[in-house]
Amino acid sequence: MKSFNLIGTCILSTASILLPASASAQSLDAHVHGEANMAIVIDGKHLSASLMSAMYNITGFEHAPETEEQREVLQTAKSLLEDGTQLFQFNSAAECVLTSSHHNLSSTEGRHDTDEDKPETDGEHHHSHRDLEADYEFTCKKPSKLSSVRVGLFDHFKNLQKVNVVTLAGGQQSAAELTPKRETLSLSGS
Repeated sequence: MKSFNLIGTCILSTASILLPASASAQSLDAHVHGEANMAIVIDGKHLSASLMSAMYNITGFEHAPETEEQREVLQTAKSLLEDGTQLFQFNSAAECVLTSSHHNLSSTEGRHDTDEDKPETDGEHHHSHRDLEADYEFTCKKPSKLSSVRVGLFDHFKNLQKVNVVTLAGGQQSAAELTPKRETLSLSGS
C-alpha cells in the first residue's frame, strides 16, 4: 500500500495539468466542503483507489462525536468505508474483488479540543479542518474486461457533491469529475 500512496500522491500533485485551472487550484490543494479527490491506479490485475475528502463530506462534522447521533453517523461511515464494495462497483465482467481497505476515520474519536479549537482572543472561532484518507486495493480476474466503475459515494454521503478523479492505467493518465448525476467512471482503454 505504501507504493500506492506514493503513486496516488504523484498523480494528485500532477493532476492540475489535466484539470481546469480553477478546479485544480481549488480542489486539489484545499480542504473543500462538498468536494473530494480520488486517484485510481490500474496495474495489470491490481487496482488501487485512494480517496481524500474533508471529514465534513463523510460525517457532517470534523470533530470527535459529541452526541449519540454523531457516534452512529461515524460508525455507519466507518462500516461503509471499510467494506468498499458499496462504494466501488466495477462492471461484472472484470470480476474485481476487494482485497484490502484502510481509512483514518477513527482518528476523529477521542480527540479533545486543543487550543486551536478554542475561541481566539478577537472573538472569532478557529475551526479545525480534518480530512479523510481511505485506500482500497482490488484484484480483477479479467482486467481486459474492466470498462467502468460506479462510485457509490454520493448514495451514502449526502454532503459530497463532486469527486475529482485522476486515473493512471496502461501508461495513460486521465481526469474526470463525478457528481450525484454522473457517478460512473469509464475505464475503457485501461
